[in-house]
Amino acid sequence: DERFVAVETQEKGNADIWVLDTERGTQTPLTFDLGFDGFPSWSPDGRALVFTSVRQGSPDIFKMPSDGSGEPLPVVTRPGDDFAADWSPDGRSLIFASSEKGTGDLWRSTLSGNGDPVPFVESDQIVTAPSFSVDGRFVAYQTRVSGRDEIYVTRFPGGEGRWLIGRGKNPRWSGNGRELFYESDSSLMAVGFTTTDVFRPGIAEVLFTVQQGAVYEVS
Repeated sequence: DERFVAVETQEKGNADIWVLDTERGTQTPLTFDLGFDGFPSWSPDGRALVFTSVRQGSPDIFKMPSDGSGEPLPVVTRPGDDFAADWSPDGRSLIFASSEKGTGDLWRSTLSGNGDPVPFVESDQIVTAPSFSVDGRFVAYQTRVSGRDEIYVTRFPGGEGRWLIGRGKNPRWSGNGRELFYESDSSLMAVGFTTTDVFRPGIAEVLFTVQQGAVYEVS
């Protein structure tokens, strides 16, 4: 509903998840573990969050109610580091980054508990920052296949097709499903696209400049 914002913040050197209420102007801690808690992602109905935590010794993915009414429960606990998950619009699947096979791939997992996670995008380079399109048909992600950070889009759930969007990182889809945003150097970029037959990105445009290291989200 665009009222609450989940953020990863540092308090006394420890990272936790906080929820900001934009109407009341309050900031409420959601996690209190001494280990790292970060990379929060909302469920489609806003009632839960998934996030990365090292509370069991290595980065795994946990889920908890967004109002803090329940304890975090493990969702993905596998060999390697699991992090940076995004929730499908229908609430049934997660795409997450994992180093299980080496440098880092994207994996697909169902939230029903039926079946193990399966590889989604495999590469000998780091693949991270997955982001579902509004209709759930595509996933944008960040990779270094060319030796520099670039944004690609592929189909979900099969991973067919690879479309290069541009040089940058941290892709996010607009709420109306018509544009894809990403960071490139010190600029926030926007690119339109069509999906009539295949995914066809348009020409990327600079929206505005941002401070290096800034974090953004799109509604």
